[in-house]
Amino acid sequence: MKEKQNNIPDMKAERHELPLFSLCALPAIFIDEYITQLSGHAVKLYLLLWRAAERGDRLTEEVLANRCNCSLEQIHAALRQLQAKELLIVDPMGIYRLRDPREIELAKLYRRKTSPTPQHRSKVFSSEHSDVADIGADDKQRQQLIQNISNRYFNGLMSSTWYNDIDYMLSQYRFELPVVYSLFSEAHRRNALNRNYIKEMASDWHRKGIVTFADLARESEKWYRSRTITYQIGKMLRRKMTTFDEDIVDRWLHEYGYDMTVIELAMSKTTGIQQPNLNYIDSILKRWYDAGLKDRAAVEVYEQKQAERRRQKKYINQTDRNRRKSHSDNVGNFSQREYSDSFFESLNADLDDLAADGKNGGKHDQ
Repeated sequence: MKEKQNNIPDMKAERHELPLFSLCALPAIFIDEYITQLSGHAVKLYLLLWRAAERGDRLTEEVLANRCNCSLEQIHAALRQLQAKELLIVDPMGIYRLRDPREIELAKLYRRKTSPTPQHRSKVFSSEHSDVADIGADDKQRQQLIQNISNRYFNGLMSSTWYNDIDYMLSQYRFELPVVYSLFSEAHRRNALNRNYIKEMASDWHRKGIVTFADLARESEKWYRSRTITYQIGKMLRRKMTTFDEDIVDRWLHEYGYDMTVIELAMSKTTGIQQPNLNYIDSILKRWYDAGLKDRAAVEVYEQKQAERRRQKKYINQTDRNRRKSHSDNVGNFSQREYSDSFFESLNADLDDLAADGKNGGKHDQ
């Protein structure tokens, strides 16, 4: 009997569910708060994107237009509407990503009115009840933020060391609570949810002047634009762009303020170079920037004037060279002739004849 019991395999329960009949966990707050603020195309688009995000599907704009039974222009309008409501954002990789409506409402709730750091707020004493109420509310918001981060990204088991890191971000970097939440969300998306990576990313955000969620959205858009143009330049140069190359392109875009039209104009001047490089293009753009040129139109006028100056200078130099050459050709430009003895004898004979003729002429005059 024991041998028979030992041969009984372990039981394993499996559940197979058809995707068509699976459940879609849509937050109720979307129906209660957002659905009345969106157009029909925007609602359909959000539901399709939510479903695709759950299943990990990749959809093109053409597929979305077909599924929503509308045109591409209407899809673009719906995308802009979702972005305006912060239900959809463009991440640094240029991918459209849905935001959970609960996260949006949480961000609105956590807009801090004073410094959110408990240590900082504990030093502020006010006799007004409103200030005391604000301090207590901020403490609750901080605790709620930590709880949400712990539940969402650490299965409710976030280490206590993270608490000090979060407090440091709030006190030293002055991040708004939604920015801290987005920091963990971005690290989780990149599969880099560790303290060193988050500290480095927080420091980078602080260095870029990010404080509010609006700052973060603007920086993400700027980052995506920079990376897109860097990719285009690398494709035109047929080379893989490095981090150093990205820094150079960032300088063109953000320090010089040039767009792709000006950069393309600078790149067109490398046609005569066998191996064009960014340093050469950078020298051209820096010269234009130092000259105070702001856009392509100003650059084209400047280059036309420079070309005219070069033509005039070339003409003057060529004229001067021709004049010097003509003068040097005329100086001492005589070939030496060789004379024989007979030539000199004939010359002497001619001189004697001339002398004799002179004497005879003198006699006749007398």
